[in-house]
Amino acid sequence: SGVVPAQKYDEALANLRAMETSAAAAKAQYEMAVEGARVEDREAAAALVEQASGAVSEVESYLSDAMQYSPIDGEVSTVIAEEGELVGSGYPVVTLLDMNDMWVSFNIKEDLLPKIRIGSTLTAYVPGIGREIELKVDYMAVQAEYATWSATRTKGDFDIRTFEVKARPVSQTEGLRPGMTVTVDWDAIR
Repeated sequence: SGVVPAQKYDEALANLRAMETSAAAAKAQYEMAVEGARVEDREAAAALVEQASGAVSEVESYLSDAMQYSPIDGEVSTVIAEEGELVGSGYPVVTLLDMNDMWVSFNIKEDLLPKIRIGSTLTAYVPGIGREIELKVDYMAVQAEYATWSATRTKGDFDIRTFEVKARPVSQTEGLRPGMTVTVDWDAIR
């Protein structure tokens, strides 16, 4: 699928076919030796078969190293390494998105915190799918991050800080994609 250079794959495949042919030839010599050759000839033929089998195993190992498998079902988001690039062991080749693990992240002002708790249900509108969805809050940051409203007076006012809140769809939502805009009516929180 374009992860390994085609030339390297072709070389490994050619090596595999050559080693399979060598293994077949060595096996034929071995069988001929077993049928009527001297003990020394039989031992030499057996050694050739073993050597050819080792070469086949080595080439099969190269082929398996050329294949990449994902630990999850997902969609490719970003291709990091292009065809023909050399990539070191452990270096990411693509970025995958787990489409079964969706959540919405909000930054809310601290004056809205009394209305929301972990487990609260939110009704959210998603313009990208043209309908409302139900979300359930499952994470609230323990510490504020930054101020979204700054006081204009230095006496008696204070900056209102922001907290991150994450909520997950209550049910599987067809068409929901990462990065979509989601709006919430904070007055309708349950």
